[in-house]
Order: sequence, then structure tokens, then C-alpha cells
Amino acid sequence: MLVDLGPDSVNACNMYGIDVGNIKYLLQTHSHSDHFDAGHFVTRWSEYATKELEHLDIVCSKGTAEDMNHWINENESMDLFGERWQENLNYKLHIVKYGETIQVGD
Repeated sequence: MLVDLGPDSVNACNMYGIDVGNIKYLLQTHSHSDHFDAGHFVTRWSEYATKELEHLDIVCSKGTAEDMNHWINENESMDLFGERWQENLNYKLHIVKYGETIQVGD
């Protein structure tokens, strides 16, 4: 599980020998630029990826998802909520409310 896909996430994973393509869960706490990097996210697109990626479950609040969508749309003209993009980038978005419990994965 990765908590926040910030600008240093990929470098930190590489430093500790973690293959970001194998991360299955992303808990995105909020979308300030030091916690979310849209450029890292779109590298999941099959045209950029060097191998088949694990399915990624993204867990966040509605407001965080809307903010993430704004940054992604501004940079890449894609819709985080769109089924086509979820299929193309191999992820599922899980919107949670304050205090809600959620189970993802096995």
C-alpha cells in the first residue's frame, strides 16, 4: 500500500527496491502538490508502462478525488471517474466518507 502519490514517491520506492508497478493499493489523503503528482499517475497508461501493472485500488474522499481529477484533467485531459480511463490505467476508484470502513482486495 502506498499512502499518497507525491512527487517523491517513485524515487522513494526505487530507493527501497519497491516496484511501483506492483503496488495494489493507494490511500490518497489529499491532493496538495506535495501529496499528489498527476504525472506519476498517468504513467500507468499502457503506452507508458514497461510491463503489465497490478490492478490499483485507489481509496480517497470525494473531495480528494475531485481535486485529483482537476489536476489530471488539466495536465492530461482525462477523467479520473471515467470507466474508459479506469480500464486503460487498470485502477478502481473507491470513494469513502468520514468514518466509513472499507475493505479492498483479498
